[in-house]
Amino acid sequence: MSNSVLVFFVNGKKVTEVSPDPECTLLTFLREKLRLCGTKLGCAEGGCGACTVMVSRLDRRANKIRHLAVNACLTPVCAMHGCAVTTVEGIGSTKTRLHPVQERLAKAHGSQCGFCTPGIVMSMYALLRNAEQPSMRDLEVAFQGNLCRCTGYRPILEGYKTFTKEFACGMGEKCCKVSGKGCGTDSETDDKLFERSEFQPLDPSQEPIFPPELQLSDAFDSQSLIFSSDRVTWYRPTNLEELLQLKAKHPAAKLVVGNTEVGVEVKFKHFLYPHLINPTQVKELLEIKETQDGIYFAQADHTFEGTCRMGGQEHFYLETHAALAVPRDSDELELFCSTQHPSEVQKLVAHVTALPAHRVVCRAKRLGGGFGGKESRGISVALPVALASYRMGRPVRCMLDRDEDMLITGTRHPFLFKYKVGFTKEGLITACDIECYNNAGWSMDLSFSVLERAMFHFENCYRIPNVRVGGWVCKTNLPSNTAFRGFGGPQGMYAGEHIIRDVARIVGRDVVDVMRLNFYKTGDYTHYHQQLEHFPIERCLEDCLKQSRYDEKRQEIARFNRENRWRKRGMAVVPTKYGIAFGVMHLNQAGSLINIYGDGSVLLSHGGVEIGQGLNTKMIQCAARALGIPQELIHISETATDKVPNTSPTAASVGSDLNGMAVLDACEKLNKRLAPIKEALPGGTWKEWINKAYFDRVSLSATGFYAMPGIGYHPETNPNARTYSYYTNGVGVTVVEIDCLTGDHQVLSTDIVMDIGSSLNPAIDIGQIEGAFMQGYGLFTLEELMYSPQGMLYSRGPGMYKLPGFADIPGEFNVSLLTGAPNPRAVYSSKAVGEPPLFIGSSAFFAIKEAIAAAREDQGLSGDFPLEAPSTSARIRIACQDKFTELLEIPEPGSFTPWNIVP
Repeated sequence: MSNSVLVFFVNGKKVTEVSPDPECTLLTFLREKLRLCGTKLGCAEGGCGACTVMVSRLDRRANKIRHLAVNACLTPVCAMHGCAVTTVEGIGSTKTRLHPVQERLAKAHGSQCGFCTPGIVMSMYALLRNAEQPSMRDLEVAFQGNLCRCTGYRPILEGYKTFTKEFACGMGEKCCKVSGKGCGTDSETDDKLFERSEFQPLDPSQEPIFPPELQLSDAFDSQSLIFSSDRVTWYRPTNLEELLQLKAKHPAAKLVVGNTEVGVEVKFKHFLYPHLINPTQVKELLEIKETQDGIYFAQADHTFEGTCRMGGQEHFYLETHAALAVPRDSDELELFCSTQHPSEVQKLVAHVTALPAHRVVCRAKRLGGGFGGKESRGISVALPVALASYRMGRPVRCMLDRDEDMLITGTRHPFLFKYKVGFTKEGLITACDIECYNNAGWSMDLSFSVLERAMFHFENCYRIPNVRVGGWVCKTNLPSNTAFRGFGGPQGMYAGEHIIRDVARIVGRDVVDVMRLNFYKTGDYTHYHQQLEHFPIERCLEDCLKQSRYDEKRQEIARFNRENRWRKRGMAVVPTKYGIAFGVMHLNQAGSLINIYGDGSVLLSHGGVEIGQGLNTKMIQCAARALGIPQELIHISETATDKVPNTSPTAASVGSDLNGMAVLDACEKLNKRLAPIKEALPGGTWKEWINKAYFDRVSLSATGFYAMPGIGYHPETNPNARTYSYYTNGVGVTVVEIDCLTGDHQVLSTDIVMDIGSSLNPAIDIGQIEGAFMQGYGLFTLEELMYSPQGMLYSRGPGMYKLPGFADIPGEFNVSLLTGAPNPRAVYSSKAVGEPPLFIGSSAFFAIKEAIAAAREDQGLSGDFPLEAPSTSARIRIACQDKFTELLEIPEPGSFTPWNIVP
């Protein structure tokens, strides 16, 4: 194979080397090829630091430029492809202007023979490029690779500590470090080593920029490289498969990263390695390299390993799956289907009937609930109905009864989590390694995407700087599980709340204090490299604590628990952070169609389906506001594939975001057409303007379209894009009371504060919050799926499967919307509301666990105890532990056949 071309930058100038020598070091290249002799050769083994230069590289995964101080005497020049090298000549000179790093070292008398000085200067310079105001500890670490025989190091540190945080003093100009006088004395002796006023200020904005050519093109990172000489061939693979192939072909080849071993062996032991492999661009290895989980766990004050699991949940939409297929003339087929995804039904019906899609129309007027259960599973009814109708030429209808629907359509995915967490003695989480196991049932369906969202949401609202998360989709003998409101997010956040409570318990602090300590802040990055914008979780928390009278209730609960043995109370605070967007990029689009008729009435069509969430009402509001007309003039008939084609499912909480923007797009087109007419008739009415437009032959029909911008994150192919458009946040506080003898419980109060931007319709949105909370409450406390060992569902129908009822709502239920938090990334500054509040329902679960802990304390039991979700009466009763539960004998596993299995 032919040689690659080596391209890198030195002090801002592009260097192109056609046939680089793989045995040549960066130091040799700088001094002999480029004649940049400021970088010194002191030891040739990376021990003295005289050869230190700064190498800058764009980390495309984190979208961040990283600056490294490296030993040029060991670094192969071939490893510089796509990098920017800065030498001491590149930052300043006595012939032009000294850089502050050079100047302060000189004025602090930190250079004597001067041979070590360029390396020390570049170590400090690299540190400042990474941290504008480092700590003294950072300073000491930065110089661990530099030696100086002359100065004894003190003047070097004295000069450079002027850049550090510790150098600042509250005494200001009266500080002894500034005045030079002894602390606490009237001494006239001048103790100053240097005059600080003489120093140039450090201005990071004046530093050389990273070469735009390297920043704009990823070819420097994505291309495999080969550099050959007569003796040595250098390879740089870009993926694990290529690396393994090279190792198989050249088993004796050495892997070269920092070259600290091979470089020394070649220089001093005269070893010859004909094949060298540089794996620094192998993405699969970079993940391990960047995580360094073992290191961060070793540095933590505490580590803890735990598990948590939660069951599934039946959708229990009141209208079961149903479809009606009607054959029409010209080989056309019309379907009326209870589906959240009409376009998917249209596509698959066209496929099974061998008809083109334009001959199949799918209509959905409204659904009697869906919650994700009708996103993909409706095809199990629609396809046989459509095929039978097409073949027989007669209308065919099918509607599942409740038992059939529960048996075959799937549920929310049960999850098991295993985690290891490292944290400080104050409770600050420093590292987490978590494994997520998703019970998919017998087929994939949407299970992979559900798992992905769980992995993206497991940290909830907490910043964990070092994360390794793995996920597995598990095939079992259950019906195929599917989408459900939250789509894996609640399962993931459930693990995060277990982690934060484990940490609080171990360090002995109130869980709210540990939450505050670990909360994300605006500007932080998630573990999938998305920066958080407009992230008001702390405001939500403080407002909710105040609204719920948290401190006062905490004292009341403690007093109640002291006075009652067999009834206990608990209270829990749960925050939520829910990402808004489809995980599959192409679904983040929507269309609309607006027709204005001669009488001024407006027919609006969009790609969303009305499921009871108020989508049509919001779309009418958006159109009325944009067109400047009363809502009464606008009507939405249905969702149909012959009006708006290629629609996305009404799911992921983005129905209003996507379709609302598409509606606005159509309205803007119509307003633009009507503008001249309104100018000509400034006092006219809407009907007069429309009548005039008709006679002037102005089109009164417009389509709208919207594609959500800036999203499409993929760790390998698109690491700099957003995973989600934005996040919806909220906090809930719930108080419960349990009966320790029966396991029954009652929710006494719930307070919720949600950030939903500028609400499109507060009445609808508060209803969505309340409904989501109750559904989440059922998920975590009441609704238990039970199966036979063979996978047959026992708990089918409302007689066996218990949903929350009227008597289960909180005795006191307060919902507030956060004010002053507009969202610039959605229609009219609103935020999605359908799924985000659901996880707040888990506050009842964690409050129950706290109440159980109080009961166990009376029994002399302390420490953590297992409690799976849902926390049913049976689980609460057994967990309370008393003289009655001790009478139960638990048989050995494997000694019996269980009558039911809880996934």
